[in-house]
Amino acid sequence: ISASVTGKWGQKVTIDATENTEQGYEINWSKWQNTNNESDTLQTKQTELTIGQENKTYEAIATKTIIDYDINYDLKGGSLATGITNKTKYNVETPSFTLSNPSKQGYTFDGWTGTGLQNTSTSVTITSGSIGDREYNANWSPITNTPYIVKHYKETLTTGEFILAETENLGGTTDTTVYATPKAYQGFTYDEGNANEVKSGIVAANESLVLELYYTRNSYSLTTIAGNYVASVSVVGSTQTTSSQTIDFKFEQSVSLSAVKESVAGYTYGNISWNSSDEQAISNSTGLEKAIQMPAEDITLTASAVRTPIVYYITYDSNNGTL
Repeated sequence: ISASVTGKWGQKVTIDATENTEQGYEINWSKWQNTNNESDTLQTKQTELTIGQENKTYEAIATKTIIDYDINYDLKGGSLATGITNKTKYNVETPSFTLSNPSKQGYTFDGWTGTGLQNTSTSVTITSGSIGDREYNANWSPITNTPYIVKHYKETLTTGEFILAETENLGGTTDTTVYATPKAYQGFTYDEGNANEVKSGIVAANESLVLELYYTRNSYSLTTIAGNYVASVSVVGSTQTTSSQTIDFKFEQSVSLSAVKESVAGYTYGNISWNSSDEQAISNSTGLEKAIQMPAEDITLTASAVRTPIVYYITYDSNNGTL
Protein backbone atom coordinates (compact mmCIF):
# COMPACT_ATOMS: atom_id res chain seq x y z
CA ILE A 1 0.00 0.00 0.00
CA SER A 2 1.37 3.39 -0.87
CA ALA A 3 0.01 6.88 -0.55
CA SER A 4 1.23 10.45 -1.23
CA VAL A 5 1.31 12.90 1.63
CA THR A 6 2.34 16.49 0.97
CA GLY A 7 3.36 18.92 3.63
CA LYS A 8 5.72 21.70 4.46
CA TRP A 9 9.17 21.07 5.72
CA GLY A 10 9.07 20.31 9.42
CA GLN A 11 5.33 19.55 9.39
CA LYS A 12 4.20 16.39 11.25
CA VAL A 13 1.91 14.01 9.38
CA THR A 14 0.38 10.58 10.29
CA ILE A 15 0.40 7.60 7.99
CA ASP A 16 -1.66 4.44 8.47
CA ALA A 17 -2.49 1.26 6.54
CA THR A 18 -5.24 -1.37 6.53
CA GLU A 19 -4.35 -5.01 5.86
CA ASN A 20 -6.13 -6.89 3.12
CA THR A 21 -8.17 -9.99 4.05
CA GLU A 22 -7.93 -13.30 2.21
CA GLN A 23 -9.92 -16.42 3.05
CA GLY A 24 -7.78 -19.16 4.49
CA TYR A 25 -4.84 -16.90 5.30
CA GLU A 26 -3.73 -14.80 8.26
CA ILE A 27 -2.48 -11.28 7.30
CA ASN A 28 -0.12 -9.72 9.86
CA TRP A 29 1.40 -6.24 9.85
CA SER A 30 5.16 -6.13 9.32
CA LYS A 31 6.55 -2.58 8.68
CA TRP A 32 6.81 0.52 6.56
CA GLN A 33 9.73 0.26 4.18
CA ASN A 34 11.41 3.24 2.47
CA THR A 35 11.60 2.08 -1.11
CA ASN A 36 14.82 4.02 -1.67
CA ASN A 37 16.58 3.13 1.54
CA GLU A 38 16.45 -0.38 2.98
CA SER A 39 17.66 0.74 6.38
CA ASP A 40 14.82 3.22 6.68
CA THR A 41 11.90 1.26 8.18
CA LEU A 42 9.03 2.15 10.44
CA GLN A 43 7.63 -0.64 12.65
CA THR A 44 4.40 0.98 13.78
CA LYS A 45 1.49 0.75 11.38
CA GLN A 46 0.04 4.10 12.42
CA THR A 47 2.99 6.33 12.79
CA GLU A 48 3.87 10.06 12.78
CA LEU A 49 6.42 11.50 10.36
CA THR A 50 8.06 14.89 10.06
CA ILE A 51 8.22 16.26 6.50
CA GLY A 52 11.85 16.64 5.46
CA GLN A 53 13.62 18.39 2.65
CA GLU A 54 13.24 15.52 0.20
CA ASN A 55 10.45 13.26 -1.03
CA LYS A 56 10.18 9.81 0.50
CA THR A 57 8.14 6.75 -0.50
CA TYR A 58 7.19 4.16 2.11
CA GLU A 59 5.62 0.81 1.23
CA ALA A 60 3.33 -0.89 3.73
CA ILE A 61 4.46 -4.51 4.10
CA ALA A 62 2.45 -7.35 5.69
CA THR A 63 3.03 -11.13 5.90
CA LYS A 64 0.57 -13.75 4.72
CA THR A 65 0.48 -17.08 6.55
CA ILE A 66 -1.71 -20.01 5.52
CA ILE A 67 -4.10 -21.20 8.27
CA ASP A 68 -4.11 -24.87 9.22
CA TYR A 69 -7.50 -26.15 10.35
CA ASP A 70 -8.21 -29.14 12.62
CA ILE A 71 -10.38 -32.10 11.71
CA ASN A 72 -11.66 -34.12 14.68
CA TYR A 73 -13.29 -37.55 14.43
CA ASP A 74 -15.39 -39.60 16.80
CA LEU A 75 -15.45 -43.15 15.43
CA LYS A 76 -17.78 -44.39 18.19
CA GLY A 77 -15.72 -47.50 18.77
CA GLY A 78 -14.88 -48.10 15.12
CA SER A 79 -11.49 -48.04 13.47
CA LEU A 80 -9.86 -47.57 10.09
CA ALA A 81 -8.21 -50.41 8.23
CA THR A 82 -4.55 -51.02 8.98
CA GLY A 83 -2.38 -48.47 7.23
CA ILE A 84 -5.34 -46.18 6.42
CA THR A 85 -5.64 -42.73 8.03
CA ASN A 86 -7.80 -39.65 7.66
CA LYS A 87 -6.31 -36.17 7.66
CA THR A 88 -6.46 -34.38 10.99
CA LYS A 89 -5.34 -31.03 9.52
CA TYR A 90 -5.85 -29.25 6.23
CA ASN A 91 -5.70 -25.75 4.73
CA VAL A 92 -7.19 -23.76 1.91
CA GLU A 93 -4.57 -25.04 -0.52
CA THR A 94 -4.98 -28.75 0.34
CA PRO A 95 -6.17 -30.73 -2.69
CA SER A 96 -9.67 -32.20 -2.42
CA PHE A 97 -9.82 -35.44 -0.42
CA THR A 98 -12.47 -37.96 0.60
CA LEU A 99 -12.73 -39.44 4.08
CA SER A 100 -11.97 -43.15 4.47
CA ASN A 101 -14.82 -44.95 6.19
CA PRO A 102 -14.22 -46.92 9.40
CA SER A 103 -15.46 -50.38 10.32
CA LYS A 104 -16.68 -51.89 13.58
CA GLN A 105 -17.11 -55.58 14.30
CA GLY A 106 -20.75 -56.48 14.75
CA TYR A 107 -21.99 -53.22 13.23
CA THR A 108 -22.83 -51.70 9.85
CA PHE A 109 -21.42 -48.25 9.06
CA ASP A 110 -24.35 -45.92 8.37
CA GLY A 111 -22.23 -42.88 7.46
CA TRP A 112 -20.80 -39.62 8.77
CA THR A 113 -22.55 -36.69 10.38
CA GLY A 114 -20.86 -33.40 11.12
CA THR A 115 -19.58 -30.17 9.60
CA GLY A 116 -21.42 -29.18 6.47
CA LEU A 117 -23.55 -32.32 6.30
CA GLN A 118 -27.32 -32.08 6.32
CA ASN A 119 -27.82 -35.84 6.46
CA THR A 120 -25.80 -38.96 7.24
CA SER A 121 -23.42 -39.67 4.37
CA THR A 122 -21.11 -42.57 3.55
CA SER A 123 -19.08 -40.42 1.13
CA VAL A 124 -17.66 -37.17 2.48
CA THR A 125 -15.30 -35.05 0.33
CA ILE A 126 -13.57 -31.89 1.54
CA THR A 127 -12.92 -29.82 -1.56
CA SER A 128 -9.87 -27.67 -2.13
CA GLY A 129 -10.49 -24.12 -0.99
CA SER A 130 -12.52 -25.17 2.07
CA ILE A 131 -11.80 -23.50 5.39
CA GLY A 132 -12.63 -23.88 9.07
CA ASP A 133 -12.22 -26.52 11.74
CA ARG A 134 -14.28 -29.64 11.16
CA GLU A 135 -15.78 -32.45 13.19
CA TYR A 136 -17.19 -35.77 11.97
CA ASN A 137 -19.00 -38.53 13.87
CA ALA A 138 -19.35 -42.13 12.73
CA ASN A 139 -22.83 -43.65 12.90
CA TRP A 140 -23.51 -47.38 13.29
CA SER A 141 -26.34 -49.92 13.20
CA PRO A 142 -25.95 -53.25 15.01
CA ILE A 143 -25.86 -56.37 12.86
CA THR A 144 -28.90 -58.56 13.53
CA ASN A 145 -27.25 -61.95 12.95
CA THR A 146 -24.06 -61.76 14.99
CA PRO A 147 -23.13 -65.38 15.85
CA TYR A 148 -23.33 -66.80 19.36
CA ILE A 149 -23.41 -70.35 20.72
CA VAL A 150 -25.70 -72.32 23.02
CA LYS A 151 -24.25 -75.53 24.48
CA HIS A 152 -26.42 -78.27 26.02
CA TYR A 153 -24.86 -80.62 28.58
CA LYS A 154 -26.33 -83.95 29.74
CA GLU A 155 -25.58 -85.78 32.98
CA THR A 156 -23.49 -88.93 32.47
CA LEU A 157 -24.80 -92.30 33.56
CA THR A 158 -22.00 -93.33 35.91
CA THR A 159 -20.06 -90.31 37.24
CA GLY A 160 -22.79 -87.70 37.48
CA GLU A 161 -20.68 -85.28 35.49
CA PHE A 162 -22.08 -83.34 32.56
CA ILE A 163 -20.84 -83.78 29.00
CA LEU A 164 -21.59 -81.76 25.89
CA ALA A 165 -24.54 -83.24 24.01
CA GLU A 166 -25.39 -80.57 21.46
CA THR A 167 -24.14 -77.21 20.21
CA GLU A 168 -26.46 -74.65 18.62
CA ASN A 169 -25.02 -71.96 16.37
CA LEU A 170 -27.39 -69.01 16.52
CA GLY A 171 -27.43 -65.32 15.59
CA GLY A 172 -28.65 -62.21 17.40
CA THR A 173 -28.45 -58.44 17.35
CA THR A 174 -25.09 -57.12 18.52
CA ASP A 175 -25.04 -55.76 22.10
CA THR A 176 -28.56 -57.01 22.91
CA THR A 177 -29.48 -59.61 25.53
CA VAL A 178 -30.45 -63.10 24.34
CA TYR A 179 -31.81 -66.07 26.28
CA ALA A 180 -31.12 -69.75 25.72
CA THR A 181 -34.19 -71.95 25.24
CA PRO A 182 -34.09 -75.32 27.02
CA LYS A 183 -34.60 -78.41 24.86
CA ALA A 184 -36.68 -81.50 25.54
CA TYR A 185 -34.42 -84.56 25.69
CA GLN A 186 -35.90 -88.01 26.27
CA GLY A 187 -34.93 -89.28 29.68
CA PHE A 188 -33.57 -85.94 30.89
CA THR A 189 -34.90 -82.92 32.80
CA TYR A 190 -33.68 -79.37 32.34
CA ASP A 191 -31.63 -78.51 35.43
CA GLU A 192 -32.75 -74.92 35.93
CA GLY A 193 -30.46 -73.06 38.28
CA ASN A 194 -27.46 -75.34 37.77
CA ALA A 195 -24.39 -73.62 39.24
CA ASN A 196 -22.66 -73.67 35.85
CA GLU A 197 -25.64 -72.47 33.85
CA VAL A 198 -25.30 -69.43 31.61
CA LYS A 199 -28.84 -68.87 30.42
CA SER A 200 -28.58 -65.32 29.08
CA GLY A 201 -25.97 -62.88 27.89
CA ILE A 202 -25.21 -59.92 25.65
CA VAL A 203 -24.41 -60.74 22.04
CA ALA A 204 -20.74 -59.77 21.71
CA ALA A 205 -19.52 -58.05 18.57
CA ASN A 206 -16.50 -60.38 18.55
CA GLU A 207 -18.85 -63.42 18.49
CA SER A 208 -17.56 -64.71 21.83
CA LEU A 209 -20.89 -65.22 23.66
CA VAL A 210 -21.45 -68.82 24.81
CA LEU A 211 -24.58 -69.82 26.74
CA GLU A 212 -24.77 -73.15 28.59
CA LEU A 213 -27.73 -75.25 29.76
CA TYR A 214 -27.63 -78.46 31.81
CA TYR A 215 -29.90 -81.52 31.99
CA THR A 216 -30.06 -84.15 34.74
CA ARG A 217 -30.64 -87.81 33.93
CA ASN A 218 -34.05 -89.09 35.06
CA SER A 219 -34.70 -92.19 37.14
CA TYR A 220 -37.59 -94.57 36.42
CA SER A 221 -39.12 -97.48 38.31
CA LEU A 222 -38.58 -101.07 37.25
CA THR A 223 -41.07 -103.50 38.75
CA THR A 224 -40.37 -107.20 38.46
CA ILE A 225 -43.06 -109.76 39.20
CA ALA A 226 -42.74 -113.49 39.67
CA GLY A 227 -45.72 -114.71 37.68
CA ASN A 228 -47.15 -118.15 37.08
CA TYR A 229 -44.91 -120.96 38.23
CA VAL A 230 -41.95 -118.69 38.96
CA ALA A 231 -40.61 -118.85 42.48
CA SER A 232 -38.68 -115.56 42.50
CA VAL A 233 -37.14 -112.81 40.39
CA SER A 234 -34.05 -110.80 41.20
CA VAL A 235 -31.88 -108.02 39.84
CA VAL A 236 -28.32 -109.18 39.32
CA GLY A 237 -26.20 -107.46 41.93
CA SER A 238 -29.11 -106.98 44.30
CA THR A 239 -29.46 -108.90 47.53
CA GLN A 240 -33.24 -109.05 47.15
CA THR A 241 -34.83 -112.17 45.74
CA THR A 242 -38.57 -111.79 45.93
CA SER A 243 -41.75 -112.53 44.13
CA SER A 244 -42.17 -108.82 43.38
CA GLN A 245 -40.01 -105.75 43.78
CA THR A 246 -39.68 -102.20 42.47
CA ILE A 247 -36.31 -100.50 42.06
CA ASP A 248 -35.43 -97.11 40.50
CA PHE A 249 -32.81 -96.97 37.77
CA LYS A 250 -31.29 -94.17 35.74
CA PHE A 251 -32.37 -93.73 32.14
CA GLU A 252 -30.28 -95.99 29.86
CA GLN A 253 -28.81 -97.84 32.83
CA SER A 254 -28.07 -101.50 32.05
CA VAL A 255 -29.99 -103.97 34.25
CA SER A 256 -29.68 -107.76 34.33
CA LEU A 257 -32.59 -109.81 35.63
CA SER A 258 -32.91 -113.49 36.55
CA ALA A 259 -35.79 -115.72 37.48
CA VAL A 260 -36.08 -119.05 39.32
CA LYS A 261 -38.80 -121.49 38.40
CA GLU A 262 -40.82 -123.09 41.14
CA SER A 263 -40.13 -126.71 41.82
CA VAL A 264 -43.12 -128.91 42.48
CA ALA A 265 -42.90 -132.68 42.18
CA GLY A 266 -44.97 -134.10 39.37
CA TYR A 267 -44.49 -131.26 36.96
CA THR A 268 -42.11 -130.21 34.25
CA TYR A 269 -41.51 -126.53 33.47
CA GLY A 270 -40.92 -124.83 30.16
CA ASN A 271 -38.88 -121.71 29.38
CA ILE A 272 -39.53 -118.56 31.36
CA SER A 273 -41.27 -115.78 29.42
CA TRP A 274 -40.59 -112.17 30.28
CA ASN A 275 -43.64 -110.05 29.47
CA SER A 276 -43.28 -106.26 29.31
CA SER A 277 -45.89 -103.69 30.21
CA ASP A 278 -44.77 -101.72 27.12
CA GLU A 279 -43.36 -103.75 24.27
CA GLN A 280 -42.38 -100.53 22.46
CA ALA A 281 -39.99 -99.74 25.32
CA ILE A 282 -38.84 -103.28 26.16
CA SER A 283 -39.72 -106.29 24.05
CA ASN A 284 -40.93 -109.61 25.37
CA SER A 285 -38.42 -112.44 25.50
CA THR A 286 -37.73 -115.89 26.94
CA GLY A 287 -34.98 -117.28 29.12
CA LEU A 288 -33.93 -117.50 32.73
CA GLU A 289 -32.15 -114.14 32.43
CA LYS A 290 -33.00 -110.89 30.74
CA ALA A 291 -30.76 -107.88 30.08
CA ILE A 292 -32.39 -104.51 29.50
CA GLN A 293 -31.49 -100.84 29.19
CA MET A 294 -33.75 -98.72 31.34
CA PRO A 295 -36.25 -96.85 29.16
CA ALA A 296 -37.57 -93.33 29.73
CA GLU A 297 -40.65 -94.56 31.58
CA ASP A 298 -41.72 -96.77 34.46
CA ILE A 299 -41.85 -100.38 33.30
CA THR A 300 -43.11 -103.71 34.65
CA LEU A 301 -41.64 -107.09 33.68
CA THR A 302 -43.45 -110.26 34.61
CA ALA A 303 -41.63 -113.58 34.51
CA SER A 304 -43.91 -116.56 33.90
CA ALA A 305 -43.45 -120.21 33.07
CA VAL A 306 -45.58 -123.04 31.74
CA ARG A 307 -45.76 -126.26 33.68
CA THR A 308 -46.94 -129.61 32.51
CA PRO A 309 -47.94 -132.51 34.72
CA ILE A 310 -45.71 -135.53 34.37
CA VAL A 311 -47.61 -138.58 33.11
CA TYR A 312 -46.73 -141.67 35.07
CA TYR A 313 -47.51 -145.16 33.85
CA ILE A 314 -48.79 -147.98 36.07
CA THR A 315 -47.89 -151.52 35.12
CA TYR A 316 -49.91 -154.44 36.49
CA ASP A 317 -49.06 -158.11 36.64
CA SER A 318 -52.39 -160.04 36.87
CA ASN A 319 -50.60 -163.30 37.40
CA ASN A 320 -52.71 -164.99 34.75
CA GLY A 321 -55.81 -163.39 36.07
CA THR A 322 -58.29 -161.25 34.19
CA LEU A 323 -60.32 -158.14 34.99
